[in-house]
Amino acid sequence: MFPPHDGLSMGISTPRLTFQVSDPVLIYVWVNNQTNEEKVLMSCSMWWDWGIDVYDSGWHAIKTKAEQNSESVPICGRNLSLHIPPHSCGLLQDMGDVAIDLQTDRILPSGNYFVTEKGLAPPMRGLSIAIADK
Repeated sequence: MFPPHDGLSMGISTPRLTFQVSDPVLIYVWVNNQTNEEKVLMSCSMWWDWGIDVYDSGWHAIKTKAEQNSESVPICGRNLSLHIPPHSCGLLQDMGDVAIDLQTDRILPSGNYFVTEKGLAPPMRGLSIAIADK
């Protein structure tokens, strides 16, 4: 889990740490409500305010395809209320889309990568993954 913001910590996990170049690279998003109160996130603003960074083995940030297009404007097709019960920890199941496919929004050739919460300073928590040719 990453450092808390307003009593909520986000986290990420993956079903495995090694992927083939042609495979989806799924990262699951978790939330941990550490407070005594229910928290409500709006799905669009949650994705705009929170995100992940991906670094290659040389610690170069891998930009998303949208970040590479400076004229890109974020669009939200559904803004859902996400109710996070007090003292709970789990996948963001209410959203339906609880996984991020890194291969969909980034160009990731074979290599080693580190996935972490956007905006963290070293040392960072996160996942080390490998993408391999067959």
